[in-house]
Amino acid sequence: REQFDFISSTSKLTGKAKHLKAIRKTFSLRPEELLYIGDELRDVKASQKAGIPVAAVTWGFNSRESLAASEPNYIFDSPADFLQLLNER
Repeated sequence: REQFDFISSTSKLTGKAKHLKAIRKTFSLRPEELLYIGDELRDVKASQKAGIPVAAVTWGFNSRESLAASEPNYIFDSPADFLQLLNER
């Protein structure tokens, strides 16, 4: 079954909150219709600043402990964790 209407990405390391806000505005989306997935503290902070739910993945740049301290909505220790969330929705 189809899970996503679209996927957006940027290669920029800064300005992520602005990018996320632009997506919300352009597509007239409510925060609960989005999920930002990142592996860095700055990803979590950008998503929180934009008012968008965020999932932190632990197989990337920052440790699980540091990501958890930034209080993301979800923490995924494996891609299977993400698939489980999708199946619950």
